[in-house]
Amino acid sequence: MSPKLALVFALAALSGCATVLEPPRDYDVSREAWIGPWDQVVRRHEQVKPDSYLDLRAARDLSLSSIWVAKDEPARLRAGACALIIIEGRGEARGPEQTEALEPGRILLLPTGLGVTLETDDVLRGIVFFSPLSAPPGAWQRFDISGLPISEAAPGGITDVASVGGALSLRTLTVFPLGGLAPHVHLAHDTGFLFLSGEGVLGLGTEAQGDTTGPSAGDQKLKRSFRASPVSDQALVFLPAGSVHTFSAEGRRRVLALQVFGPAFDGRDGFTIPERRPDAPSDQ
Repeated sequence: MSPKLALVFALAALSGCATVLEPPRDYDVSREAWIGPWDQVVRRHEQVKPDSYLDLRAARDLSLSSIWVAKDEPARLRAGACALIIIEGRGEARGPEQTEALEPGRILLLPTGLGVTLETDDVLRGIVFFSPLSAPPGAWQRFDISGLPISEAAPGGITDVASVGGALSLRTLTVFPLGGLAPHVHLAHDTGFLFLSGEGVLGLGTEAQGDTTGPSAGDQKLKRSFRASPVSDQALVFLPAGSVHTFSAEGRRRVLALQVFGPAFDGRDGFTIPERRPDAPSDQ
């Protein structure tokens, strides 16, 4: 095994991917993963203004929307637990019992968006990951991207940040040059990424001639054609449960990404796609 491939599988071991034997009963193989750079999201949103929300993707346990708040046009968050990430502008989030300042890089985790209003004196843009579930009542959690805990271990690792009940959770992914994630899948969790720094290639699906046969007949549903997409700063990625994916870092900078899981990640859901032996017969 090459040194680079060894690093890839070492990091995969850190990602908490344990074998899951069966997909959920309502698993839908037609749902597709999505990648959208932030500047493209903004251009799309400009076409649908004055609506505050641009719904980008939705799955069973997580959805992703772009939010745009203008002066004298406050926006109300939707019901359900949510993670609000501000990318441009400044303003305030006002709730029945709490108010927080909003600025670029600010992250708010809310047990429910119900009754929360976003206001600005100029323009405020960001993204919101919504869960269909509301978490138990509690205080909002506030973070800044610049202060997020990250792994210093090479070739990289995962660091848990916070969760909102069982509805959703946040963690950071750190990947050093030559590091990456081996092909794997989460069968019971929808996942979103916001890439914060560095660049790399995100692979979606499995190689056309790869062997994705797992420990159960249900793993046959994981078969996908493979495509590679470059990602860099402010790239958004949405992976419905069952999306096979891999990642490799490129360039000289460390890659840092924020991950959002719905429901809250349990540390057990995952299946690493076995590497096909050169002498293994192809099923295609």
